Amino acid sequence: MAQFDIISYIIGVLVMIFGVVLPLSFMIYKNKKVFSNIKTSKQ
Repeated sequence: MAQFDIISYIIGVLVMIFGVVLPLSFMIYKNKKVFSNIKTSKQ
């Protein structure tokens, strides 16, 4: 039973990390594309 608790804890941590990292990286990726588009349009 203790091993299952560890596994479920690790899965919960991974889900939290993905839930935070994926939206952040997606926002940064979109912002970088927008910034590059603004720079190219000004030139």
